[in-house]
Amino acid sequence: GLRRVARAAIPPDLKREAERLDQQGRITALAAEGGAVTRVFGFEEKIRPDAGRTLRALGAMGFSTTLLTGDARPSAARVARALNADAEGELSPEDKARRVTACRAGGTPTAFVGDPVCDGPALAAAAACIAVGAGGGLEGPGAAVRTPLVVLDQVPWIFALAAQVKRRAAVALAWTVGYNAIALPFALRSLVRITSPT
Repeated sequence: GLRRVARAAIPPDLKREAERLDQQGRITALAAEGGAVTRVFGFEEKIRPDAGRTLRALGAMGFSTTLLTGDARPSAARVARALNADAEGELSPEDKARRVTACRAGGTPTAFVGDPVCDGPALAAAAACIAVGAGGGLEGPGAAVRTPLVVLDQVPWIFALAAQVKRRAAVALAWTVGYNAIALPFALRSLVRITSPT
């Protein structure tokens, strides 16, 4: 956007065009020659086709999602409208990490899906982090789960698998506790009979 332009004179007509593109949520690039801006380019970020499916699947599972991005706010808003999601724009990697930390401090189990190159601090701050692409170099006390993926459709599957494992572990624990609660008294009674003096 215009806030990133270095020392270059911008003609009024090109400035208006750049502002118009900014308001549309486009990524704006300016070309300068001889210390003056001569061209304005607007680029539209393509939304991954699996992003919408993933958000809808997570919503059906009861999860709330928020898009945290370093893109300009109008661009973040455009993507949010297309995906029917909440979004916050113009966030640094540290800003994203602070949002994740605040959610966890409020008692909300928090997972973060992102690029380890740009989102390393936020990934490390989450209880579960899912790196899109290579997940190497992710460290942090909160990063309990780390897994690389390429297809976002895998995210709901990962959460569904985790929930299934949790349920089976709970059932196994209940059986163990129940068995011990029933069997232990009988075992102690037999032990008392064997060791009691005659």
